[in-house]
Amino acid sequence: GRYQILSVIGDGAMGRVYLAKHQLMKRQVAVKMMHPQLISGKAALRRFQKEAELASALNHPNILSVYDFGVTDDGNPYLVMDYLQGRELSELLAEAKRLGTSEAIHIFKQVCQGLAHAHDKGVVHRDLKPSNIMVVPSARGEPDLRVLDFGIAKAMLPDDAPCTGQT
Repeated sequence: GRYQILSVIGDGAMGRVYLAKHQLMKRQVAVKMMHPQLISGKAALRRFQKEAELASALNHPNILSVYDFGVTDDGNPYLVMDYLQGRELSELLAEAKRLGTSEAIHIFKQVCQGLAHAHDKGVVHRDLKPSNIMVVPSARGEPDLRVLDFGIAKAMLPDDAPCTGQT
């Protein structure tokens, strides 16, 4: 009841993403709802909830912000995230065929900064690909990048910490 669904903006393996408007704040957001056929599966529901938990713990300019997780009155789980007006990196690459060196470095640097933050928080993405990176125009003229979709992310346990090579 807090969100008014306006349109479909994406589809993925776990769910469909909608453009929505927060009723009280009058703010546009993206709402990811789990596909109905997956709701009965406990593993899929745990994975969806884990995505919400891990992604909401991350607060970085190069990672999509997750604000809310819940279940609708009819039992459909959802995530509420920033609504980004931009393009997936996969679309940009398909159109451009090749990026210039400075553009590629700009993209690579921002993705690495977002992933470094996630790793510092003990979260490994595990599905990094151009369709999970959003290119968002900025007022500075250079695009901002956001890493999306922590659907199969994993929380690192202390035993899973990366090896530093030091003994």
